[in-house]
Amino acid sequence: MCAAECEGGICCVERLFSSSLVAVVGASFPCKLRICHFKKGTEICSYNYSSPILAVRLNRLVCIILLIYESFGQICFRHLE
Repeated sequence: MCAAECEGGICCVERLFSSSLVAVVGASFPCKLRICHFKKGTEICSYNYSSPILAVRLNRLVCIILLIYESFGQICFRHLE
């Protein structure tokens, strides 16, 4: 599974309501966000940021990432399809 591959534990996890998408930030790589399909155990995509990720929030249109030294990042799910 995608979350099991994070060495050193998981820093932040957010699941998209009533879907199989989950956003995972590993404690050993706090600047890397991974979007995974948890039922299949596959990684859909990953994003690297210049500062550590504090929080992730998902809705059906966007993923908002709160970073330590920047205000936020935003990924549109329409680009993932």
